[in-house]
Amino acid sequence: MIKQSVQDSNYSVDEMGTVYSRKGRVLKGSVNNIGYKQIFAYRDCKQTGSYLVHRMVWETFKGSVPDGYVVDHINMDKLDNRLENLRLLTFQQNLLNRVAKNYCLVNGKWIVKMRQFGKIKYFGSFATEEEAAKKAQEERKIYFDLLVSQNTY
Repeated sequence: MIKQSVQDSNYSVDEMGTVYSRKGRVLKGSVNNIGYKQIFAYRDCKQTGSYLVHRMVWETFKGSVPDGYVVDHINMDKLDNRLENLRLLTFQQNLLNRVAKNYCLVNGKWIVKMRQFGKIKYFGSFATEEEAAKKAQEERKIYFDLLVSQNTY
């Protein structure tokens, strides 16, 4: 279902994270310097601002984000802006989710992945959270040891 964005009436958004112009064209957007997809807003050929697509999707379909909360990507893929992949977390919950785990539940499987040298690397899927946690811990140690050996931390 396509709905008019609550952030800017010149744009519409659907539950898959696609943003449309007022004329119905799909907007490509760009990726900002921390990896989130964004749309630049223009009026009279002048840029008036920008919008993070995951926030556009959340606020259009679920409502405003309360103070102290952020919109989190469940599968940790910042470009996957489907409504079903978004949830509200406190800042602290989001920080713990990003830093400590490196695994998440996707379609009934525990997926282990982490960002290494600017790219997301996948380490497999597991039946239980315990298996995923063990694998994530092993990979974090290997990565940290590599950073130390290269003196790049």
